[in-house]
Amino acid sequence: MILLLKVLPQKKLVSFIKKSQGKVNGLIVALNREDHINTSKKTASQNITEELKIPVYSIITFSNILEYTKTSTEYSDIYQKLLSYKSSDLDIN
Repeated sequence: MILLLKVLPQKKLVSFIKKSQGKVNGLIVALNREDHINTSKKTASQNITEELKIPVYSIITFSNILEYTKTSTEYSDIYQKLLSYKSSDLDIN
């Protein structure tokens, strides 16, 4: 088991591990922002799973945080900011 904290993008990280005779059984993402690749409906994690044939596990997702703040009166102001960020749906390359 190797634990790496956002040192390299996932694809480069997997390539590096494989070149070093390592085996990648999956990726664990602390916070999955659920960003979409360009104009695709697929998230970056879904794309990684399809392209590299390995599962991506998320400790927590942006949707989890959004849902929690939505139901919490204490975090209603944060919910609005998160909703604004999500609705902008920033695509990644």
